Amino acid sequence: MADLFFDYVGIITKAIDLIDDNFTAATWVKETVYSVAALVKPAAANGHYYRCTVAGTSGSSAPTFPTTIDATVADNTVTWREEIPVTITDTLEPSEGTYACVLALGIEKTSESAMIIGNRPIVELVIPLTIIIYKGGEAKTFTQMRTQAYRTLQYVEKAIRDNPSFAAYDSVVKGECGVIRIISSDTPGYYKLGLDWIIGVYVGS
Repeated sequence: MADLFFDYVGIITKAIDLIDDNFTAATWVKETVYSVAALVKPAAANGHYYRCTVAGTSGSSAPTFPTTIDATVADNTVTWREEIPVTITDTLEPSEGTYACVLALGIEKTSESAMIIGNRPIVELVIPLTIIIYKGGEAKTFTQMRTQAYRTLQYVEKAIRDNPSFAAYDSVVKGECGVIRIISSDTPGYYKLGLDWIIGVYVGS
């Protein structure tokens, strides 16, 4: 069955936007309720983000945010953990290799044949995502890079699971996590993981 002209560019763009929501840091605000997984950055940028690991209310003044890998800090009843900024992109892997990224470099069909859901045929599209944590100029250990890669993976998975209808994108009937792959685990300069985002798209009207 021939498919319609899918909006491939729109689908990739929407995927990047949905993932990016989990990695966009708001500026820290005093006396504010924060939930687990909230992401903030200090008013005076220091190149690091901070993920809420214990929910609560922030203090009347900003804590001294640490810049050590995985360090935590108490902020009244909130606990923050240092986290690296992550770039979400559909361009090539950054050449400087100094920051974390999630790459969405393509889109594939699982097959040319369509399935049927509710008497409507769908085709499954797959966006292969690559998570890369670089050692860069930091003295990161292999364990730290691996931990950062899997933490990043958790929030990419959260973006997918929070958007089973692909944020009600036109013609998309489902979105779910697919296969997780270790792409590279023994290269000194980086650690890579792969995750498929499976998207079911209606064919025809």
